[in-house]
Amino acid sequence: MSGLANAMHDPRQREPVLVTFMVTTSGLTLLSIGSAFWGLVAGV
Repeated sequence: MSGLANAMHDPRQREPVLVTFMVTTSGLTLLSIGSAFWGLVAGV
């Protein structure tokens, strides 16, 4: 949680951080690729 809090400290990066976190923790799997990859893609 402290890592998430530190990442959300900068107002310009709050949305990408939150999207990355939500996609990664969702457990989304598309095309046999796990949520860690899709979280990175969504954050970029």
